[in-house]
Amino acid sequence: FAAGGLSCFGYAKMSPLLEKLGIQDTCGVHNLHGMPGVLSAVIGIVAAANTASMDAAPQIFALLASLGLGLVGGGVAGLVMRFLGNAAGSQLRHDHFNDKGFWTTPSDYHSV
Repeated sequence: FAAGGLSCFGYAKMSPLLEKLGIQDTCGVHNLHGMPGVLSAVIGIVAAANTASMDAAPQIFALLASLGLGLVGGGVAGLVMRFLGNAAGSQLRHDHFNDKGFWTTPSDYHSV
């Protein structure tokens, strides 16, 4: 329940904030996988810390490793895409994610 609520909160509130910062999350990966994943890692850390036979350190290291790999991997991918965009003549447009120009519709069709 909490992960679903957090995902919805991320979609409604965090996505517009990220877009204002210039961060594009076209598939909602941050909301659908990132935020609930961090929540579950924190819950795992708390559960391990409250269990006498378990140590929370591996859970903490796993969370830090996941965040580090995600940030570094995303940063490298962003730099590669920026380089490829500049090398290709920067084909970015204001409607870059709109594929309307690639489809033809009948002349008697009226969009809603």
